[in-house]
Amino acid sequence: MVWVSPWCLVYLWIDGFFNSNWESSAIQQGVPFVVLLGVIGTAAALVVFNHVIKISSALFASSVTYLIPIVAVFWGFVDDEIISLSDLIFAATIISGVYMVNLKPQRTKRLNI
Repeated sequence: MVWVSPWCLVYLWIDGFFNSNWESSAIQQGVPFVVLLGVIGTAAALVVFNHVIKISSALFASSVTYLIPIVAVFWGFVDDEIISLSDLIFAATIISGVYMVNLKPQRTKRLNI
């Protein structure tokens, strides 16, 4: 987060965020909620991620990261957003990739000839 923050601040400066109309009620209501969501959401995600690493393997914990887009599609569905066929195809691709990464390699018998 320390490494990403300066880049985000540069982007916000270039985008004109700091020159916004801070008297607007939408900005006064929205910005604190975005900051709260970012701070609390990130903190909760880091705690859960570290707990998953503790109770399982690092490979499994890192593969959980790939499930985030699927959760995003689910929340989009709950929020009545339009979900296209490509969203579902890519979600299936992600799930397939996570499944393949977590497969245990099968041991093959070697023939001694």
